[in-house]
Amino acid sequence: MNPERARRRRIRRRILFGVAGLLILAATMMGGLSLLFPWVLAHPERVQQFLSDRLQRPVGFVALDGEWLPGGPVFRISKLRIGGDTGHPALEVERAELVIDFYAPFKRGVPWHELRIIGLAIDAERDIEGRFRIVQWRGSADTLGNPLDALRALGAFRISQSVLSFHDVGSDSHIRLADIDVAIGARIGGQRIVGRASLGNAAPIGLRCNLAGDFRSGQCYAEAQAVPVAQALAELRVGGIGFTGGEADVAILTQFLHSEITEGRIEFSADALGLRGLRPVQLANGEEIEARYSPDSTKLALQWTRSAGREQFSLLEGPNLNPDAPARSKLELQRERSSGAWTLAVEHLELDRLMPWLSLSTLASPGVAGWLFEAAPSGHLRDLRTSGSGGDVAAIVGKLQDVALASTRRSPT
Repeated sequence: MNPERARRRRIRRRILFGVAGLLILAATMMGGLSLLFPWVLAHPERVQQFLSDRLQRPVGFVALDGEWLPGGPVFRISKLRIGGDTGHPALEVERAELVIDFYAPFKRGVPWHELRIIGLAIDAERDIEGRFRIVQWRGSADTLGNPLDALRALGAFRISQSVLSFHDVGSDSHIRLADIDVAIGARIGGQRIVGRASLGNAAPIGLRCNLAGDFRSGQCYAEAQAVPVAQALAELRVGGIGFTGGEADVAILTQFLHSEITEGRIEFSADALGLRGLRPVQLANGEEIEARYSPDSTKLALQWTRSAGREQFSLLEGPNLNPDAPARSKLELQRERSSGAWTLAVEHLELDRLMPWLSLSTLASPGVAGWLFEAAPSGHLRDLRTSGSGGDVAAIVGKLQDVALASTRRSPT
């Protein structure tokens, strides 16, 4: 036999024997540790001390049980209390788990031990001024201050089997995220949140946030595919418009500073979208109806930015969302927050695609919305420039092309 080949065979054999030996040793250690598990459950102070050393603050709980899984033990903790000593906010959690995974070194991005907070139900809202706050916090009790302060102090942990209900006061919109499973961990300069949830109990959504250490500044990104719009966004109100059907891909990016949104972008791609106006429109014969509209395949990008003195809103709708590509509709609105002065620039607007949205929304009066619904304007609006203050219009400059209206018995009022 070739000496070099024989040497390589001996090396391979030794490596295989070494790996096999390590596996046998690991299995033996796991078996031994599993035998100690009932003893640990009978001495909960050991788990308390482990958590206290990890979190660097006092830890207590009422009851402890658990089970041994193939990767290691899972301790189920009832009425966990963390902190409460001088300088540390107290957090009381109804249900928690301490998960230990002895195979974590062989898994990418998996810690060998993890504290999981189970079953939170959080109600949050955005007020008229654009500020966010937590209204109710169930599944835990924060006894000495803001629950976010207590959570932030934990460092790395996971929230599982939880629900977040969000209410926007200005639009009376509600969004519900269920089955939340997110990992919160430290990063350079702040915190990172990565995980998933279910939007309106209907569509899985991926979440990723990079936040400051106080959780009140940073940016978040969420994405969902093939969302059943009527189920997932049943209580979302966009300018007085609700959703009745269709499927959509949604991507949302938000940036916020001191709990106020400073920039938001929504990209929306939908088929067979169904819309309805939440406010009745008035027809020429005096009747009031619920207006509905079903556009064909729609790709839409909405962007909103807010600074100390100005708000800016832009819309892009077309076959694709590249800002340099030809668009069916493209506009930008700027408003001064202090004076209320505004300017609207419309590069291109296809009336037959966007006017139905306006007729359904609360942006127009019921009479104007009814006229738009009956007249069904079509054509093109290009290079429009208009400005004003509040509800007053100071100037309008633009051009219409190929405009047509359906026959009606009245003018818009």
